[in-house]
Amino acid sequence: MTMFYEADLFTVGAVPPPQPVIGHILWFFNACGFLIEMCIAIGMFTWKLERKPHFARRLTLCLLLMFSIGCCWSLFIPTNAWTLILRCTVFYLMCYLGLLCCLVLNTRQSLFYLVAGIATQHLCYCAGIIVALLANPGHLAIGTLSNSLVYPLTLVPCFTLSYLVFARPLEGKAPDIAFNARILLLLVGVLLCVNVFACLFDDFVAKVPFPPLAYMMCVLTRLVTCCFLLVLLREIMDRSEAEHDSIVLQQLLAQQKSQMIKDKETVDLINVKTHDLKKQLSTFGNHIGADEINDLKNLADVYDSSVHTGNETLDILLAQKSLICEQHGIQFERLIDGKAIDFMKPSDIYALFGNAMDNAMEALDKIDTSDLRFIRMQVKAEKGMAVIHVSNPYSGEITLDNGLPVTTKDDHRNHGFGIRSIQMVAEHYHGAVNVETRNNLFVLNIILSSE
Repeated sequence: MTMFYEADLFTVGAVPPPQPVIGHILWFFNACGFLIEMCIAIGMFTWKLERKPHFARRLTLCLLLMFSIGCCWSLFIPTNAWTLILRCTVFYLMCYLGLLCCLVLNTRQSLFYLVAGIATQHLCYCAGIIVALLANPGHLAIGTLSNSLVYPLTLVPCFTLSYLVFARPLEGKAPDIAFNARILLLLVGVLLCVNVFACLFDDFVAKVPFPPLAYMMCVLTRLVTCCFLLVLLREIMDRSEAEHDSIVLQQLLAQQKSQMIKDKETVDLINVKTHDLKKQLSTFGNHIGADEINDLKNLADVYDSSVHTGNETLDILLAQKSLICEQHGIQFERLIDGKAIDFMKPSDIYALFGNAMDNAMEALDKIDTSDLRFIRMQVKAEKGMAVIHVSNPYSGEITLDNGLPVTTKDDHRNHGFGIRSIQMVAEHYHGAVNVETRNNLFVLNIILSSE
């Protein structure tokens, strides 16, 4: 069986074929095919990531340099197993430096995407080889139908499928690679083994007659290895995301707890001052008209902690939120039985209701019509459960994912924690969160188990 090495179809030192255009194009793709496949594979994972200034210029220079080196290598470096191993290593290094040059990534993040790109490229290469062997058993040399047509055509569905299965779930996510260095070493080690073993094996097969079926089984083993490696990378990404979310949520809860203490002090102070003010106003009864006295008392009532739900923590929170609503012209309608949530920790009450109110007020910032600037809240006990409804109008489109709204901000990684915090609190009390959107009315439904 005649063989070609991975993306290395021309013999070393050969000049381009005599055909003026097509020959040179084919020669270029043969000389730089491996690099092109690598760029496509890495690009599938990174095209949505934040780019450095002058990205187009940086990318163009990187590609020109990489392809120039690829062409020179194909012309002047002899082909054997060891030069192929060195060639792959050099190309990997160029891709790694290209990532650092073009994207806002640190060294570990760049290594993560390099490993993902290498695994995807090798997976697609193995799939292409298997299909080419099936189409033309025993021939994988340049000039055959297998190499010139079947192999590149096979790459199209392979890359598409790889994108949908492995790359798309990771789009726009730059992992905080604080993962164990031993895992990183494992990933690099597996790839080196695949690369070194593949080059040595292909070199051996190119020199010694080898049964096509046996060769196909070896290639299939490498393909499966790459699949598992990509699954492992996704698990690492998911774990990294979960750890990042956990840290942010814990920080959010700590901030809310600190805010709760400050709000309590503020509300207590306001209540004392308002009480004193109303008492002093009553002493001016003979000097100021009754209407003016009533107006001043009504004004003072605005700042009075008039929220009495039966739950002290909720009273403090809603008193503070009521003042903000008053300042922003938001009508806050409430029917609340605070006793229904007495089983909750104060910090959880503050996190759940604080985020619900903040999200509602943020949505109303985009609405100018005064009649639509309202928040309705209902809290009640029902069949051993605390049932909470918070509704408010909204403008624009809301996308739901697993029943919860997706943040409308561009930075998904660092936003959307309000609703996740609510969900985390609900799960802590064996409850559930549900969102309904109908007629531009956003309804947040929460049930919590009091047992």
